Formats: sequence, structure tokens, C-alpha cells
Amino acid sequence: MSFAQRIFPVFLIVITFAVCLGAARITAAAAETLPVEKLPTPAVTAKYRSETSVTVSWNDVPGAERYVLFMLNPGETKYTREDMTDATTYIKKGLDKDTTYKFKVAAIGKTADGDVAISEHSEAAVVTTGKAVKLPAPQLTAETKSDTGIVLNWTNVKGAERYVVYMLYPGRTEYTKIGEFEKNTCTKTGLVSGARYRFQVAAIDVVNGKTATGAYSNTATAVTIDNAWAYFLVNKTHYLPGDFTVNLSAVQGEYAMDARAAPYAREMIAAAKADGIDLVIISAYRSLERQRTNFADYVNKLVARGYSHAAAVSMTSRVIAPPGASEHNAALALDIVNPGYFINHTEVTYDFDETAAFRWLSANAHIYGFIMRYAADKTEITGFIYEPWHYRFVGKYYAEKIYRSGLCLEEFIIKN
Repeated sequence: MSFAQRIFPVFLIVITFAVCLGAARITAAAAETLPVEKLPTPAVTAKYRSETSVTVSWNDVPGAERYVLFMLNPGETKYTREDMTDATTYIKKGLDKDTTYKFKVAAIGKTADGDVAISEHSEAAVVTTGKAVKLPAPQLTAETKSDTGIVLNWTNVKGAERYVVYMLYPGRTEYTKIGEFEKNTCTKTGLVSGARYRFQVAAIDVVNGKTATGAYSNTATAVTIDNAWAYFLVNKTHYLPGDFTVNLSAVQGEYAMDARAAPYAREMIAAAKADGIDLVIISAYRSLERQRTNFADYVNKLVARGYSHAAAVSMTSRVIAPPGASEHNAALALDIVNPGYFINHTEVTYDFDETAAFRWLSANAHIYGFIMRYAADKTEITGFIYEPWHYRFVGKYYAEKIYRSGLCLEEFIIKN
């Protein structure tokens, strides 16, 4: 092999190295003189959206075709790529509650020569998701309004947009939604007379279109008024109308009362019997004609004793109501004693209140819709003497209210 043949490979290697070195120097020089295309850095914000989501937004960068979103998870030191989008807002869901997250965004576009250009990463936007806070429970009250209506009121809950109300119908086991209300009151009408209803209410808040229901209130119970027709005054200032009529039904023997009230009287007598107490009715419905006769007979008896007619009328009216002013004429009253009472009495007197029958009636009559009408301490108000034997039907709802109040019917109606 000649010298030229031996030296040629070495010469080729040297020439190649020189060419590469020269190219590298030219590239480096070009890099120093050519402009570097960079997009402006986006300005990023992140805002709370819900307990588990946030909204990240940034300005639209001139020349940007899309954006890369990076997120820093709690406890980590490196950002991870979250998404690439051509929008300027992004909703991140599925986050942990009450947790802080950081976000950065970079803009991507192209140079005039078609090369890729990218911005610097933005400053970190910091945001914390919401706490799992449930709206507190309102305090609910229910009040009877009428025989078919109940009024509900509840305390205001801070942050509530409206309230949802549920009702439990009699005989059912599941509550039914009856409506949503912006105010903290509502009236439920169209109910059954004399029925017991239960209610609950909860506050509602709406965040970004999503409904959050708070804790349920206490259960409030109210009973619609039964027999509202029986709640009215009959006395010496409130007479029955001249054309008053009534349908009667027997209660005991020949004694009858308003057919709508009679079943309650029969139930009361049976309940007393079950407790070992016999109740005997001695007066119930009296017609206007009979009332006139009774009143006149009593007046005449007093006149015969020497009283003037005017004095006799005044005295009689304390014992016997004038025609049309008696609750017996309205077929709503019963005079009740115990068996054998008249063995030692010619007429009913105050001492009936010493009997077991009176004690039972005092404790239980209101349960069946009756009240003792003429109390000893209310004679100046009622206009009648103390009559522990006289019981008036007003319905269970009002009987309970009047019994608990300690008022006579005149007082109760005025105050309610």
C-alpha cells in the first residue's frame, strides 16, 4: 500500500471534523443575531366555585393559539400538566373540600416563519375549595288557622335562598313536599277538618346553579279545627236567629242534641262508663216554646213568693236563659248528674261538684269537645250562676284550648 493510500482516511477524518466545527460556529453566531419569538405571559386568576371545584381564568394573549394549564396538588413540589385548551377559562372539578390548589398557564402560538412560540409560565394563581358546610335547621312552629288551614312559621337561616316545606298526612309514614317559599312563612289550606298534621322545613341555597338543602327542622304538629260550626256564643247578648232550626240525634233516652254533636256525647258517656262512672243526662235540647214556658214558670214562682215582676224576671234570667239565649235551644248543651242524685235533691245544686261524676267530667269532658260552661268565678262575665252540671259542646279543638286557658267562652272568643 502506497503512502497516499495510507494517509487518505486520516485526511478525510480531519476534513470532516473541520467542516463540523465550522458549522457549529456559524450556528452559534446565528443564534446570537436572530430574534427569539416569545408570547406575552398570561395573567391568571383562580376563584372558588363550589365545595369541590374552582374556576381558572386568564387574559387572551395576542398570537396565542392555545393554552397549557398546569396544576400543583397539595403536598407536591412539581406542577403537572392539567389540560390544553383554546379557551381562556377552565373549570376544575373533583377536588378535595377545603383544600388549597395552585395553577399556572402558558400560551402557545407560532412565529412568522411557522415556528412554535411559547410564553413564560404565568405567576401561580392560588385558590381554596369550599368547606362542607350544611345550612342549619330552622326552628318551625305550626298554628291552626281554621277547620281546613294551618299556618307555618320558621326562623330565618342565614345564606338561605328559599325554603322547602314537607307535610305528613294523617295515616301516612312518608312526608310529602308541599312547596318552596322565599319567605319564612306559609299557609297550608284544603286540609281535613279535625285532623292532625306534621310538618318539617329545610333551608335551600343555590351555588352556581346547584341546589344544596340544609338540615331539616324540628317536627311541628297542628290539628285543624273540628266542628268549627259549633264555636259561637249563645247568651243574653247573643240570641239565636228567629228562624233557627236543628237536626237532632238521641244521646241518652229521650234526650237529644245537634246530630253533629251527639256522637261526641255518646262517646263521652261510654268512656266514663269504662272508667266506672255513670253519667245521667237530665236536660238537653229544649225548644224555644219550652224555654218560654220554663222561663215564665220560674218568674211566676218568684212573684208568688212576693217579688215584683221586674225583680222576678231579673232573678230568673240568672238561672234560666230567655228564649233564644239558651245553649239548650241551640241543641249544644247537656245538663249531667250522677245516678241517684235526686234521692237527696229536689233540684240540681252546686254540690254536684262534690261527686265523682263531676270530677271525671272536669278532667275529661274537653277530650270529647265539651266544656263546663258556667264556672263559679266567671258569673259576672257569663251572666249565669255557677252550674257545675252544664256542659257545652264546642268541638275538640276549642274545648282543649278553652280548658287549658282557664277562660270562659266569652273571654276566649274576645281574646282569640
